[in-house]
Amino acid sequence: MNNYDKILILHALDKSTNFLSLYENEFKDYYFSFNSEQESINCAKSLLGDLGGKSLIIYLGHGSFQDYMNLMIVIHMKSIS
Repeated sequence: MNNYDKILILHALDKSTNFLSLYENEFKDYYFSFNSEQESINCAKSLLGDLGGKSLIIYLGHGSFQDYMNLMIVIHMKSIS
């Protein structure tokens, strides 16, 4: 079906994105949601940090490009440590 080592649908869950939860039933093997609690955020970072090779990340949520870049820097630092 695809040429990806891993597919991850990452859903930043809050009141404004709750309607996107319907994708959980359709994509159970790929879907992960996280909320604003630190433990949940750490779990999402860990999932992203463990991705290797050719992976597809589908982000469901909103935020600025700067928020995204900050998250990617944290993931990169985790992967090289």
